[in-house]
Order: sequence, then C-alpha cells, then structure tokens
Amino acid sequence: MITTNTADAALKSFYLDVLRNQLNTNTNPFYNKIVTTSKNIIGHKVVRLAPYALNGGFGFSSDSGNLPQAGSNKYTHFETTTKDMYGVIEISDKAMKASRLNTNSFVDLLTQEMKGILEAAKFNYSRALFTDGTGVIATVVEAEGNQVQVDSVKYLIEGMIIDIIGTSETEKAKRIVAINRAEKIIVLDGNVTVSSGDKITVQNSYQKEITGLGAIFNSDTTQPLYGVNRSENYWMLPYINENTGAISDLKIQTAIDYLEENAGSKVDYISCSYDVRRNYLSYLELTRRNIDPMTLEGGFQAISFSGIPLVADRHCPDGTMDLLNSKSFQMHTLSDWDWLDDDGKILKQIAGKPAWTAVLAKYGELMCDHPGGQARLSGITA
Repeated sequence: MITTNTADAALKSFYLDVLRNQLNTNTNPFYNKIVTTSKNIIGHKVVRLAPYALNGGFGFSSDSGNLPQAGSNKYTHFETTTKDMYGVIEISDKAMKASRLNTNSFVDLLTQEMKGILEAAKFNYSRALFTDGTGVIATVVEAEGNQVQVDSVKYLIEGMIIDIIGTSETEKAKRIVAINRAEKIIVLDGNVTVSSGDKITVQNSYQKEITGLGAIFNSDTTQPLYGVNRSENYWMLPYINENTGAISDLKIQTAIDYLEENAGSKVDYISCSYDVRRNYLSYLELTRRNIDPMTLEGGFQAISFSGIPLVADRHCPDGTMDLLNSKSFQMHTLSDWDWLDDDGKILKQIAGKPAWTAVLAKYGELMCDHPGGQARLSGITA
C-alpha cells in the first residue's frame, strides 16, 4: 500500500535527482555556462571582491636605475543577498487515497506533479536570468473586471499565479487563465481593482528575484549594482548600443572588439531574441554566408559566430542581442535543490485543507564580477 512514507522515499531517492539534473542542465543554455559555487557566502549574503584596473607595479628601468613603484591590485566590494527559490506541489488527499492500492497510478500522479513544477521552475528561472531582480514582468495599461491589458506579455504564461502591485492596493495571487497575445490582454481567475502603471510580478516575488542581466544593462546608471554606485565607477558600465538597426557581422564584431580592447573581456556566449535570430539568418542569406550549427550542453541548439555560440532565447528582450563573457558570472548557492524536510517529512498535510504539499527549495544569487565586460545591442531591426 502506498503511504506518505513511501511517497517521501520516492520524492527523495528518485524524483530529487531527476529534478536536480533537469534544473541544472536543461533549464537554459546560458545558465549551463555559469559556474556554480558556495564560496563568498557569509550568512545570507554574497560578498566578494571584484578586481578592476591594472596592477601598477610594473615599469622599465636600467641596471642602475630605481625599481618600479609597487601598485597593488584594485578591488571593489560587491555585496548582495541570497535569494529564496521555491517550487511547491500539492496533491489532494482524495487523489492520494485513490492511488494507494495502485502503484502505477501513484507513480503517474507524482510524475505529473513533478513535470508541472519542473516546467514552471524552468520558465521562471530562465526568465529571471534576463530580468533585473525587481520581479516586475509587466505593467498594467488598463483593466476591466478580470481582463487586464499590459505593456508586454513576453514574460507571462497561462497558469502563472501573479500579484499586481499598486501604490495603494495590491491584488494578490491571481491566476492567469488565458492570454490574448495579439491585444496583450490577460484573463484572470477573478476580478481585480488595478490602475494604469501598476506592476505585475510572479506571486510573492516583488524585489526578491536573482539579479539578472536586466540589472547589468540598466541604462539608469544612478541605480546601484551589488551595492556599488555605477555612475562613479565607469568600469562597471557595459557596452550598449541602443540604436543598432539592421544587424550585421560588423556590428557584432565591433562590440566584441570594444570589450577586448577596453575591458579585457572575451565574449564566449551570444544570446538574442527570436526576431533577432531571424534577422541575422536573413542577413546571412543575403550575403550568401554559410550557417554553422552547434549543439550545446543540454542539447540546446545554436549557430556559430566565429566559433562563439549564438543562441535564440525566448526570454531575451525583443530586438536585442547580448554578448557575454560567461566566465564573469557565478551562481552563488548555499546548496543544490532539495526538499524542505527538516522534520524528516517531505509530504505534509496543509493545515485546514484535505491536501498534501511538498516544497523544493534553493538559495542563491547570480553575480557578475565584471559588468563592464558585457555588451548589449538593442533596437535591432530587419
């Protein structure tokens, strides 16, 4: 007979390894390039020294001249907090009891729940790599009843549970049941009272997400990054061309050359939106250039730009190409994904509800020690 103990054993011994493997290698090709480390974590904070500038202790002299004056390495103190990432599954007590005498039914039940939370975690984790850490994924234009028009549906998907943050009122835990992508209208599972300009986030995520590329490429230099004032530290500012226009090899190479010449940074990964990939493929076709396909870790597909993988990512902003030195990024984690089971139980009954729940958790933060060594081309057109 299937019991909560056997369910716990299955979640721990079988499903956990599958979830870890999928989330760590099949979530996003850029994430696969990033080193994961437990170093530089102090309590709940990530603290590290970021080197910048050249060591000044070198010079030319003569056998009777003075030695060069020492000039030690220059560092800036980066500090941020680890972020809490959770995936929650829920199984009704009725479904549990119905499958207790049938092992195959119980396995199917758990497998479907695992697939669901895996896809949700992949979508949100990948999206967070490209956003700015605030958690804002859309802004309200107008609303009536349970229909809300937004400025963008790029980071919204059916089934997502969202909060709508207003200046005076917040609508919590509304589920998206349908999306009219042509009109940028989302249909919720209940009426809402919201105003133009209100912010939409994933439930409970406002100001709590990992610090993604959106923070590095934020054009408002008055906004600090990792606690450092970027307007006073020019070496932290990435290369940004906001009016790229038609994409070409020359424009891509210009950005790569700038990083190598001025920031000592070598691009090893290029990410772009799907429309930019189509524009680039059209450019290659017009110039009669061959397309060199690549297969990356995790089975992700890319095309080659001078040996550098160029990957179309659904979460990269439209009309945008990011040229990245992945070696500058680290995912600082306290541990790998794991179930919350401090009391020895994974499945726990939800108080006052005939249902059982299990929580998958990970604590970490994404940090780039050389923000000025990255580049973004935006405003790319056909």
